[in-house]
Amino acid sequence: MMNQLTLPVLAAALVFLGTSSRVYGTAGDGANGADFHVLCNLVNLAKTPVDTAIPQLNLDDKALDDIREIWVALADPKYTTSLPSKLGAEGAATAETACQTSPKAAECKSNWTKWQAAKKRTETAGGQAKHKPLNEELRNSVWGKQAAEAVAHLEAKATKDLNDYTNSLKSQITTMRTTLKSQPTDALYGNGQTSFEGAEGATRTVGSNRAAGCKGANVGKSLVGDLLCLCAVDSNQGNAKHCGFVTTSCSSGLWTACTGASAKSAWLKIDGKCGHFTKLEFGPQALTLALAAFSGRLRSDITADADTEAAVYLGNSHTQSCGTTGQVARCVDYTATFKEGASRQKISWYDKLASAATTIATITEKQAEVQTKQYAIKQLTQEADRIYLSLSTLNIKDIEAHRQPAPAVAALLSSKKAKCSQYHNKSKECTDNGCKWEGTTEKDGKCIVDESKVATQTTTGTGTGEGAAGATASTGCTRHGTKAECDADKTGDKQNCAWRKGKEGEDEKDTEKCRNCSFLLNKKSSISTDAALMSLVSFYI
Repeated sequence: MMNQLTLPVLAAALVFLGTSSRVYGTAGDGANGADFHVLCNLVNLAKTPVDTAIPQLNLDDKALDDIREIWVALADPKYTTSLPSKLGAEGAATAETACQTSPKAAECKSNWTKWQAAKKRTETAGGQAKHKPLNEELRNSVWGKQAAEAVAHLEAKATKDLNDYTNSLKSQITTMRTTLKSQPTDALYGNGQTSFEGAEGATRTVGSNRAAGCKGANVGKSLVGDLLCLCAVDSNQGNAKHCGFVTTSCSSGLWTACTGASAKSAWLKIDGKCGHFTKLEFGPQALTLALAAFSGRLRSDITADADTEAAVYLGNSHTQSCGTTGQVARCVDYTATFKEGASRQKISWYDKLASAATTIATITEKQAEVQTKQYAIKQLTQEADRIYLSLSTLNIKDIEAHRQPAPAVAALLSSKKAKCSQYHNKSKECTDNGCKWEGTTEKDGKCIVDESKVATQTTTGTGTGEGAAGATASTGCTRHGTKAECDADKTGDKQNCAWRKGKEGEDEKDTEKCRNCSFLLNKKSSISTDAALMSLVSFYI
């Protein structure tokens, strides 16, 4: 992450993080104030609750409730009627029976169960249902079947997005979040620790005296341990305020006595003082900058013997030591960190926080993928809703008057063919894009239009609206051969047909016969009706 930050930003941050007001008074008071501030920034970051700082994004079946309810509202009435209104184990049992002869039993059961649940939700909502089932005439019409097919296509895409999250992203993010929760805590208290009760071990090692306890393998274990070295006051200069305050619980005894309850009390005093500083926003940049500020505060003594003395340290040393008797200078000796070979010691808490920065960045990237899928499902649902609303504004006579495929359908088929032809010799891309693969191998063959997916568009007939080709005078008003039969065709008080001559746009204009009463209405509303109908096929293009 460091190379993503500009030098001016980094420099400004280092100045801010590495500067602290010194408390003036007795000589040596507040001498470690700036270093204390730097470590406190890291402490405050390490104490940040991960779930609060980085809320987890989730995606589950509920995200697909609407689009599935829309499909049930449009689907073949015979199929939806066959779905029992049962959920849970009882519903699953009906799926077992219904899908036992299916060549894809697992897929059949999954679909059966989700459509059952969608149907049940709609029934439970009753009059408050957002997507009430349309009447059977509309659902059984050419356009109704096409609408159901369109929504099924959209639902399949949404399901794929959900499955991608469930089968891969979810577990990746969960694992990384678990890791992230332990990294800052380990940095603060030591590996595997979640608090500090004063005992030696993973958090700190006291050593034989202060100088020994604050160098080599005894430092770098935790931020708590290093802050005690930097700020805790013992009986050697018991009134000193190395970081601007006295830790009275340890001030009456030697360094080696600062353990147990005394050490815990000293840490609580230090932690409370850290709480006064402005807390940085938990994230990879803040962690990286805070660690850089720490590195920038390290001092070096070119006169010190790195094998035995404090050559690289945080704080103030005296005669190349972090615990000279009779002196107020106190420090954390990190010289061993810069040695070579077996004697080299890592600053464990530094590595933990650096790793946390990387983990956060990766989680952020993965959660961005979840957001993309959430948005995609939302868009697919909106498209399905548009299809539902478009069909719901029509009545069966609108559809009868438009039995001949709209001009865009021919263009649609042409567009579909052109789209499929892009995937010749690419079987996976072919089927993924709704086309049909014809080939001997996965890389040798043609990609063609899947006729089964556009069958509803190629079987609508070529009639004029009074009856499909090949079925003249058998459907619509033209089936009535006499004026009496024609006049008797009503829905309630509304006349459906009329015995009259043809009008502009109708066939045999000079011949009196039974014709559709809604012709003029259809003609006047053709623009809005065409728009509604064409919205049902736009998903193919």
